[in-house]
Amino acid sequence: MTRARIAATLVPLLLLLPTVTAPQIALACSCMPQTVADLPAGTTVIVGTIGARLAERRPILVERWFSGANPEPTLVAGFDEMTANGGSSCSISVTTGETLFLAFDRASPVSSCTMHAPVDTEYGQELVTAATARYGSGVAPPPPMEPAGLPQSPEATTDLVVVGGGIGLAVIGLFGGLILLARRDRGRAA
Repeated sequence: MTRARIAATLVPLLLLLPTVTAPQIALACSCMPQTVADLPAGTTVIVGTIGARLAERRPILVERWFSGANPEPTLVAGFDEMTANGGSSCSISVTTGETLFLAFDRASPVSSCTMHAPVDTEYGQELVTAATARYGSGVAPPPPMEPAGLPQSPEATTDLVVVGGGIGLAVIGLFGGLILLARRDRGRAA
């Protein structure tokens, strides 16, 4: 082999060497440490129970509302979660039925940068205590509103079915009677 041929073979391999030996780029989740006292005005601060995952979101059944506009009984928030397919460097792991303290911007997904902790842990209790010191004891959000005109209880539903069924039978009976009268009149005319 000539030197030119050896160089032609080795040069491309030497050019690829840095891509194989260079350290891989790792993207870390960069979060600013926060305390409840540092939270910006308007931050939603709640204690709530996490519901089942629906695509990239989860419902949160709110138990205590400390801060944020429009207290609601149920929020639906995006979650940056670890899944079977992986996750981002800021992903968190949450469990359906887990009760969490959460302080978050409702326009952004909940992630490891979101102030959160299970309320049955020491850190979770510290966050609840700090939120109570800053915002007061929090409020239970209003119950979900029932749509106007719909029954409020199972008994009311039963009453509605009985009344509706009675009206339906009366209408069927009326039309049946009219049909019989019409046939009888036709029979006399013939």
